[in-house]
Amino acid sequence: VADAKVVATGTQFLVRTHSPATQTPDAFGVTLIEGEVVVERTQGIGPDAPVAAVVLEPGQQVRGDVGAAGSHPHAQHLHVGRAKVEQATAWLRGQVVFDDTPLADAIAEMNRYGGHLIHFKAQPELGARRISGTVRAGDSESFAHAIANLYGLEVRAAPGRLELVPAPSKIDRGPE
Repeated sequence: VADAKVVATGTQFLVRTHSPATQTPDAFGVTLIEGEVVVERTQGIGPDAPVAAVVLEPGQQVRGDVGAAGSHPHAQHLHVGRAKVEQATAWLRGQVVFDDTPLADAIAEMNRYGGHLIHFKAQPELGARRISGTVRAGDSESFAHAIANLYGLEVRAAPGRLELVPAPSKIDRGPE
């Protein structure tokens, strides 16, 4: 995954190769469901570069990303934490679960599951708003309409996609 080595031994695990909203190519995540997984990542360039390694236990997740500002440009970091296993495995049940997820990330996640792609053309600050809920994977139309109702947006159908746009105000529509 990216430049990391993942070693599995009789296990069930999930791998994501980038952040849903940012599409960062050097970012990844590994979630362990059962068994054992070792994740190794080189901390620089060249054969003598140190290697960071973590051994995951069931229910843990490791995220890897390129170093923060001010660090070596090729320094890569591993962050271990508790996984939301039910959320991570929801796709096996045909669901997508959002738990305090930024709207922009939720839209990017829904676009992974087919159906019409959702294009978000509303105020950028709205993308940072957080949502929670469970939706059917691939049902982008219902998801788009729910988001539109929640945030006063309009869904416009375009060839192969749905656009979430600001709804015209009553003043713009004229008298009813």
